[in-house]
Amino acid sequence: MLESNSKNLDFLLDVSQVKDKDLQTRMRHFEEKAEILGFTKIEIPSCNTRSVNEHIQNLTFEKVRNTFLLGVYFFHLTNQSAVKKDDWNNFRTNKKISPWNDHVVEAENILYIGQRHNDLKTRLCDHTVKANYSTQALKLNDPSCPNFSYSITLYYQRIDKTKKATSKIYCLLLETIAKELFPTLIGK
Repeated sequence: MLESNSKNLDFLLDVSQVKDKDLQTRMRHFEEKAEILGFTKIEIPSCNTRSVNEHIQNLTFEKVRNTFLLGVYFFHLTNQSAVKKDDWNNFRTNKKISPWNDHVVEAENILYIGQRHNDLKTRLCDHTVKANYSTQALKLNDPSCPNFSYSITLYYQRIDKTKKATSKIYCLLLETIAKELFPTLIGK
């Protein structure tokens, strides 16, 4: 039984066949893994930094008793937007904001990848709607944030609280797969 589970885990985490492929191929591979793990995809429309992201504030999920949401999310730069390393580093000075990564990133920039295995909407708000300065987050609504447009792709799962431990593992697996496949400008 353990050997079978180990093979399943190896299959889920194996990205070797697509790691050097184009973005679309890697994204299809990622989405197949997300589907296997039971995640649903939502596209959150573009918004500009330095302002409240109404799309996040208005994000609603049907409430089901004894369930919670977890997910993995991608922040994408949109509309030919760009952000410079020096601008980001100046913005994050003396704040709990994720650091700039010093590696090559593709033309289709993925700004940041994150996951939340508890209270998903609150985490997206920390990144985009309100500046909670005691929490590590992107804080894209801050008036001093560099000006650019971004969109969010969210992979979420509604989980019964009795299966919370398993669900956290699924969320961490999906984030690990994402970070293996897609370099980001910001965050570890």
